[in-house]
Amino acid sequence: MTFTVPAGFETDFASVPRVILAFVMVGDTAHEASALHDWLYTAHLVSRAMADAVLREAACASGVPAWRVWLLWAGVRIGGGGKQWNGAATA
Repeated sequence: MTFTVPAGFETDFASVPRVILAFVMVGDTAHEASALHDWLYTAHLVSRAMADAVLREAACASGVPAWRVWLLWAGVRIGGGGKQWNGAATA
């Protein structure tokens, strides 16, 4: 399956909590994968689990180290439900 994020889509990229250790480990990384993930959360073209799996695959494909990919994926699985998935904010 191929996804294209529309031009002009606004993203916050990887919205990692600003806890120092968490941000140092996974913040400011995987921008393309994170933008795609935010769009999938907004558009609801796939399930939340699939959107999170796409984040994982896209981050891997863009060269993000496996340990960092796992942390990103675990973060969205734990914290991406609720208002993020339901549209109050992006993931």
